[in-house]
Amino acid sequence: MSTVIKETAMSIRAWLALFILALATFTIVTTELAPVGLLTPVANGLHASEAEIGMTVSLYAWVGALSALFACVFLGNLPKKALLLSLTVILFISNVGSAAVSSYEMLLAARVVGALDRHCLSRQGLLSPFPSCWSRSFLPKPLLKNMWT
Repeated sequence: MSTVIKETAMSIRAWLALFILALATFTIVTTELAPVGLLTPVANGLHASEAEIGMTVSLYAWVGALSALFACVFLGNLPKKALLLSLTVILFISNVGSAAVSSYEMLLAARVVGALDRHCLSRQGLLSPFPSCWSRSFLPKPLLKNMWT
């Protein structure tokens, strides 16, 4: 018995949306997890102790947890597309700032901005560890059917 799967063409717009969603998810996860593995090189580069650099990871988590409490209340009524774009740009600026800092204090500031932004993205349902919910909204229906069979 053979099953014939019809090819369903995706538009350029759908491919672009899927690529941007994948790139944003990769960036979010990397922003959270990469500093843990880079404590020693970052500490050496900024002439700080590993414990101080480790504080940037802890501070990121604490600020993110607290900002998540307020994100739904203050951002819930804003248009999702504009919010996603603006928060993604802020996350980009925060990551570039984190990479280009020359002092420990500047790194802390950049990480706090990133934490506020990242958790606003997640709590608004704009971006989460499971972006498949969003991808269902722009992928062709026949393609979705074939993905799960």
